[in-house]
Amino acid sequence: MSERKRSLLENLLLVALPVADRRRLLADLDPVDLVAGDTLTEAGDVARHAFFPIDGFIHSSALRRVLNGYLYVSLCQIAQTAACTRFHFVEPRLARWLLMTRDRAHSDKFRITHEFLAYMLGVRRVGVTRAASALQRRDLIHYTRGSLEILDVPGLEAAACGCYAAAKATYADVLGRA
Repeated sequence: MSERKRSLLENLLLVALPVADRRRLLADLDPVDLVAGDTLTEAGDVARHAFFPIDGFIHSSALRRVLNGYLYVSLCQIAQTAACTRFHFVEPRLARWLLMTRDRAHSDKFRITHEFLAYMLGVRRVGVTRAASALQRRDLIHYTRGSLEILDVPGLEAAACGCYAAAKATYADVLGRA
């Protein structure tokens, strides 16, 4: 391995990868020298490369502000989720989680299992089954064998704990959109 590729192992993101994945990725990496002001891609272009800086940084001040805002929102949501897990019942937590998944997936339909939902909510599978059944009886969702569809977004928002509205408000306040 060349000295330049060896220095890539100083990048903490690359070092965090499992050894086999890191080796596969390093095999295809080509070190690139950049100087201040170099353009990595133009607006509207398809990104064809990923850059892993090892002795500097690549972000404009505007991008840094947005990333810092996103990090703040993410940390707020982690704290909110911890409190939600401790103080709220499974059904409203499931409604919140489904709405947040809908927001990120940009879809009312997704494939998901009770086992995965139980893991994400920190409850037993039977708890998810009861909560999903209750939401389905209220015609808020339709769920069959790993396939879930949100039928009534406003109704599901009403069924969700206040954590969903709080998370959306934080996102809007910090990043300027809901």
